[in-house]
Amino acid sequence: MGLTNSQYEKLMNIYDERMYSANRQAAERKAAFYGKYPQAKALDDAVTDDYASMAKARAMDDKEAFAKAEEHLTRTLSKKSAFLSSHGVDENDFLPRFNCPDCRDTGYIGNKKCHCFIQASIDLIYAQSGILDLLEKENFNTFRLNLYPEDMIDPVTEKSARQNAKSARDFSLDFSENFLTIHRGENILFYGATGTGKTFLTHCIAKNLIDKGISVIYLSAVRLFEIMARDHFGHDSGDATGFVNNDLLECDLLIIDDLGTETVNNFTISALFELINERGLSGKSVIISANLDPRNMMETYSERIFSRLAKNYRMFKIYGHDLRLR
Repeated sequence: MGLTNSQYEKLMNIYDERMYSANRQAAERKAAFYGKYPQAKALDDAVTDDYASMAKARAMDDKEAFAKAEEHLTRTLSKKSAFLSSHGVDENDFLPRFNCPDCRDTGYIGNKKCHCFIQASIDLIYAQSGILDLLEKENFNTFRLNLYPEDMIDPVTEKSARQNAKSARDFSLDFSENFLTIHRGENILFYGATGTGKTFLTHCIAKNLIDKGISVIYLSAVRLFEIMARDHFGHDSGDATGFVNNDLLECDLLIIDDLGTETVNNFTISALFELINERGLSGKSVIISANLDPRNMMETYSERIFSRLAKNYRMFKIYGHDLRLR
């Protein structure tokens, strides 16, 4: 769970560039100093020669030659240290200055991801989610049940708008808290009138998961099908955020907002079916928000798409006044 392949490659390219840059700058600092003080370069070469003499003596099992080379190395290192000190520098000044000294800009400490890599992963997911600023304002901490009226009752469920919103919020919170365990591979469909908080709930879930380092791709239906069309018809397959079809299939959670606002045609219907079908087969979760009710979804798309949604998605009808006006 975590980064998609393309996200991981992008992040590793960043780390490779950091490591290369740190080593290059260290080499340039040393070269500049040695260019100014040839004596330092000569002492450095002498240290290298002494190490080579020690290695040769060890290979030949010549203990006397090894002892002499070791003694000479000690004197050479002392001279080198004194020379550097007299010019206000030490050996550490020529070492690479890594962004993260713990992993030396490799992203890993042994076989484990470094703390900096984990944070960089979260930052990348946030950046590519496209909703960073929104998530600062729209999250579970800012979800307000009192905006939903208690006197608006659904005739089918006999629940008030507030009771209904609380059920949706509580499930969404549990879904995001237990995404990797009991809710692995589950899907959600939020539907209802414009402005009732469907998108807000998807933002709440997205923030909780991204903060855990779980990869989330959030796209409006319009942008989603633009990306898929470019890939399908052989145009530039990359979105402005760097997404390609593989990311849409590989990310831990795909959120499709405002389904039904896109231009519906044979391509979008086919692409939507393939997307939700492929993610379902691989156990990858999808959250959809739509202004369409179930009957309109079946009429707008197809019976086979609606049957997938009805069978494999937890559906929440969100109702109430237009929260944006309130």
